[in-house]
Amino acid sequence: FRFFSVFCSPAPWGRQDPGGAMKVMGTGGKLCCIAVMLISGTFNTLNNAVQFRTCVPYIRAGQDQTARALAGCPEGYKHFDKPWMQNVMMFIGEFTLLPIYAVGRIRSAARRKQQGKQPRPPDASSPFLFAVPAFCDVFGSGLASVGMMFISAAVWQMMRGSLIIFTSILTVVVLKRQLQTYHWVSVGITICGLLCVGWAAVADSRDNTSAGNSVVSTITGISFVLVAQITAAFQYVLEEYMLQGMRLSAKKTIGMEGFWGMLYMIVMVTAMNYLPGPDHGREEYLPEVAVMFTGSSTLRWLGVSFMACIAVYNFSGLTVTQHISAMTRCLIDSCRTMLVWFVSLGLFYGGFPQYGTPWTQNSPLQLLGFALLVIGTLGYNKVIRLPGLTYAQVALPTPAAVWSPKITGAKGMDDAQFSPLVSPAQSPDVPSFQDDDVTMDYTVLE
Repeated sequence: FRFFSVFCSPAPWGRQDPGGAMKVMGTGGKLCCIAVMLISGTFNTLNNAVQFRTCVPYIRAGQDQTARALAGCPEGYKHFDKPWMQNVMMFIGEFTLLPIYAVGRIRSAARRKQQGKQPRPPDASSPFLFAVPAFCDVFGSGLASVGMMFISAAVWQMMRGSLIIFTSILTVVVLKRQLQTYHWVSVGITICGLLCVGWAAVADSRDNTSAGNSVVSTITGISFVLVAQITAAFQYVLEEYMLQGMRLSAKKTIGMEGFWGMLYMIVMVTAMNYLPGPDHGREEYLPEVAVMFTGSSTLRWLGVSFMACIAVYNFSGLTVTQHISAMTRCLIDSCRTMLVWFVSLGLFYGGFPQYGTPWTQNSPLQLLGFALLVIGTLGYNKVIRLPGLTYAQVALPTPAAVWSPKITGAKGMDDAQFSPLVSPAQSPDVPSFQDDDVTMDYTVLE
């Protein structure tokens, strides 16, 4: 984080704002943050997939392992098929933002003391406020991890585009917000893209009937990812409803959800160690996790780097949204999907076929689906304007929109930031308001 703060902070590549309120990040710093977000986000997705395809030692006593877990591994080894333990690592990575937030508070208080000012009081939010969104995050990310065991990283990343569909539906049903025609057209385009990607994945599994690559397993993996996105959409709408207008830091929000997520996961993995299932007669056998990590240096490196990059990705995403726009983050996520696919192809043809994805006769259909997903996502966020549709500004009687630092990263970077009164899903249409070293970005929902 010290390295990241040096190259992505406003100081080295920025300039002083004319009002003296804050330092504005320069072009070099912005490009650095975009690159860090793109690379760390791509690395996280590929790291997940590589973990599940890494052969590690395992405990041989107990029930026989599935063909999928043993396929392609030498004698005495099997794949790391522990999705819920991987979920624990994700929440640990999110939790690391909490001490960073605390250090920022301490530095801010010391800086204000030197200026003869009183430290800002902490926000009045209860720690229990983050428990419910974290509970949704546990199931959403857990189900997504289970789904990745059955499909490639590229397909997994593309199927996550269904989040727009479910978020739109819940926004209308729960938040009672009216969406414009271009929103629904973009949702329709996204659905077409998902159908193309899903059909290509199923067709590939039908053509390749090797162990662990059946049509049933592919459909199962896609279904898990889709259900995970429904859970994620509910989480984002719930955060919007609970946290709207509150003075909260994004680092604190993500860190607290990581804290609650760790507590939930401790209870869950302990229970799974005793519930009946396919893993040595248990749902997820904890003693085997210890054997796998102690017996594989590759798995240990993947786990540590995954936790670190989760924190870096969230941190860089927040910086991009604060200093550039939420639209830019939307574009980066689209590029991330493309980069995951390209790297998967490179791994397959670069000597690591167990970790990569080949180009098949169904890949052109998958490419078409990816293009439709990008068009739908960018059209929904007005990064591109679809011809024949109107984009008139709509006045909302009450603030209502999806706010979540995990989907938009639009929360403030420190405790001096306020959550927006209207949706940050679009880039700001009005200038930021600066008062002292406080910055409030208000976005007009169009």
